Amino acid sequence: MRHIVVGSSHYTPLILAALREIDPAGIIIVIDRSMETAEMLASSIGGKPVVGDPMDPRTHEKAEIEKTDILIASSDSDAMNIRISETAKKSYRVPIVITLINNPANQEEAIARGSDYVISPASPLQSHIKAIISTDKWVKATTPEFFGIDLYLYRVVKTSAIGITISQIREELSGYDAYVIGMTKAGAIIRDPLYELREGDVIALVAPRGMGEAAVEKIRSLLARIQRIRAEMESGRSAYP
Repeated sequence: MRHIVVGSSHYTPLILAALREIDPAGIIIVIDRSMETAEMLASSIGGKPVVGDPMDPRTHEKAEIEKTDILIASSDSDAMNIRISETAKKSYRVPIVITLINNPANQEEAIARGSDYVISPASPLQSHIKAIISTDKWVKATTPEFFGIDLYLYRVVKTSAIGITISQIREELSGYDAYVIGMTKAGAIIRDPLYELREGDVIALVAPRGMGEAAVEKIRSLLARIQRIRAEMESGRSAYP
């Protein structure tokens, strides 16, 4: 296959390494304004450097952009990446155009102007921060749009979830288009449906995109009900769900 990577952001070396790994014999062209940078990046993966203004038709001609299978816009400027992607898709009909976006607020514009796929490094960063500091809260993990799934994670800390089983949660989701798995604090998948959740364990919920929140709300309702029952039992009263 033929690939073009435009720009030299901090992520460009990672993008180039990924392309070479999945397509060892592919042609990889690196476009950058700086000859030194273009040559350095291209040489790291056995690619071809093209020096010039990424928006100049003469640069496009040197890179033979009309022949490429995949173009990845990877400069530090969202505006530039969106313009390059739009040109690649609308003027040269590049089959797959991928746009690197630093500000997640620009994702919709990138898609509207021609990008097939948008990568926002900030989105996984946000998910990681929320996952690290969130306890007993559902965190929606970032997944590529084209996967078509919602992925929610929950780390057990408080007593509301401690002691319940994966089987109970799955029963609560009966009729919902969602699936739940559990992992221990040590990172092992919980295979026993009667295993009682402990502090530090993780619940992962997968559902078709747009349907995960309803399933999460159902589990929240279960946890709230269990917490209420436990509180009533501790106060010396009997209660049933």
